[in-house]
Amino acid sequence: MGFPFPNVSPDVLSISELEHSVCRAYRLGLKWRCRDTRPYAMLTLSSIYSAPISDVRFVPGHQDKWLVTVSKSIWSVLAIWDIRPRFSNVGSGRKVPQRKCGEWSPKGAVIKGFCLNSDPHSEVTLAVACLHDDKETVYVISVKEQENGIVTFTTITSAYTHFKPMTLQGDVLALGDDFNQTAVWNWKTNEYATLQGGHNEGDSWQHNAITQILFAHDSVFVARDRSINLFPYPSLQVTSRNSTPYSPIAQHSFGWIDGITATLVAPNPGPGKAEQSISILSREKNIDPWHSDRHSIEHYALFRSPLYSPPHSPAHIQTNLPYPRSPRYVPYIFPPFRTSHIPSLLGSLRGSLRCTTIALGRHGTAVWISPQDRAAGGLYFSEDHLPLQVVPYAEQLNESLSCAVFWGGMMNDIGDSSGVDWEQSHAGAQRGDEVIEKWTVCMNDKNDWTALDYDEDTGRIALGSGRGDVIILFL
Repeated sequence: MGFPFPNVSPDVLSISELEHSVCRAYRLGLKWRCRDTRPYAMLTLSSIYSAPISDVRFVPGHQDKWLVTVSKSIWSVLAIWDIRPRFSNVGSGRKVPQRKCGEWSPKGAVIKGFCLNSDPHSEVTLAVACLHDDKETVYVISVKEQENGIVTFTTITSAYTHFKPMTLQGDVLALGDDFNQTAVWNWKTNEYATLQGGHNEGDSWQHNAITQILFAHDSVFVARDRSINLFPYPSLQVTSRNSTPYSPIAQHSFGWIDGITATLVAPNPGPGKAEQSISILSREKNIDPWHSDRHSIEHYALFRSPLYSPPHSPAHIQTNLPYPRSPRYVPYIFPPFRTSHIPSLLGSLRGSLRCTTIALGRHGTAVWISPQDRAAGGLYFSEDHLPLQVVPYAEQLNESLSCAVFWGGMMNDIGDSSGVDWEQSHAGAQRGDEVIEKWTVCMNDKNDWTALDYDEDTGRIALGSGRGDVIILFL
């Protein structure tokens, strides 16, 4: 049915874990199908520092009990929280507050970015980029839990680099700068490779911030503010500084955007369903100040290419020579195909947006923060030589948490009434450029959300605020 289910083999789950996961997937699937995403529970984490939350992430694995927050004041503090429901020892069943398990905070350091290991069984848990004493360093850190629930942080290795860690998968860490370079580094063997964007991304001095790195089929997908690039999966080596970087085998630009995210689509069950496409969600950024109310959400898909045949030449497999540009050697069809969109909310004047994160799950469910209305009022001047008129301020809508279901595993149950398999409908004849309905999960009258994370498999949403609080919603 395409309902959210953990991205693990059922064989590794115990009977009780499998039963719990199946029941939860069925419940979440019905809620998304009925457009009923009202939370059934909510937790609030309050920090004693009252420093704004700059990032919040659910930690993969570890019994789904850990949440990471990053707050920034004079210097940055990374904290791990135990977010499981806890009760007092008395027989009343009274809940007690969630507790902070530990902090990592080099004095005077500013955290520039971090990523969590998608493999919960790996030796390391996260990689953190810090600016400390005018030196930029990436730390690869192991987090271990003690018997009393407190965690300890141990630095396994580190590297001096201005690149930010974006994706950590086992022993392989992908990092990127804010221009056009990406690095894939095996922190255990110290082997690495460099990927460099194409010339049409702009001059090397033009800012093009890294937003996401995804390990896809035989390739590395790199998303930036102004471009997306697909690179061949590199051969990692202990190379010299004079080594030639890999060039992209495909690239595309969506123009200026507020945010972008990509994920590998969860395949539908059944024979021949193992080929995974890439699902992309972007929020349009209008640089015209007179039309700043236009902020549509657009969904694209990169489908697996039936023509793909990886090069068999050892010169391309074992070294970083440029790949042939023939479609035979590109595992995905470029340019991305736009499957659906949520139109611009014309008539609504967009206010400030402090969190541009868009969260997209493997099954097509997505959440994001919609900005509050911009104040529209004051003195009005016309070209008819009339005196200035006072325009009263209209009632404003607060910022809200929005959600929708896009193309993916659940779309076949929700949006495809023709019965056509969503994996076979990429020609657009069955679905075309569909207009998707969005709806609101909740509103925020304080208009101070600064960070967002979403775990589709467990139905949890975390929202960080400028006051230092974190709200966790359970769908």
